Amino acid sequence: MEEDPQWYILYLGFSLDGIVVTKEGEVVVIDLDNLVILDKATFPANIDSSAVKNDLCNEVCFQKITLELFYTTKNSSSCTHVSEYGQLMYAIVCKQVLSDIEEHRAEGFFNFDGHRIHKKQENLGLLHKIPYKLKDHIEDLLRECVQETKPNGRKAAVSELREILENYINIKDSDGHNSKENSLFLSHKKKLKQ
Repeated sequence: MEEDPQWYILYLGFSLDGIVVTKEGEVVVIDLDNLVILDKATFPANIDSSAVKNDLCNEVCFQKITLELFYTTKNSSSCTHVSEYGQLMYAIVCKQVLSDIEEHRAEGFFNFDGHRIHKKQENLGLLHKIPYKLKDHIEDLLRECVQETKPNGRKAAVSELREILENYINIKDSDGHNSKENSLFLSHKKKLKQ
């Protein structure tokens, strides 16, 4: 999202129905109806999406900026919320695509009116079979990603989750296949002991 120097990509409709995982382990978005590509050259000069934020942005914050984005017809300060939109996308991906934690399975977690719909999502999150030794750590990262508890906690959780998943996918066994037994363990054994 924010890595590209020229474009900022927002995808506001994440669900398991809109993505596929290839046999190579790549996650591919197949439903592009909710994709928005923004030219960073059009952003106001005072926007720095990599700046450290001191405030938490969770449900109420997400509801406010999303309502402003969708329901304000005149020019507004929407572009000043670009980093919060990115935070919202991370939270939605962690909750609706990756997490299989019971508290994240209720649909409507990010409803505009703040009410949770208690109907359970039927699909398992992609991280539904986490190795036992890493389960608590990864679930803590997913919780921080969905509902951050400290400034920039979501971004730190996303970075660590990304690193864990990249290590898991990139470690190959002697036959050149992904090793599903020990790769997550081996790549993070040192981190967990610290």
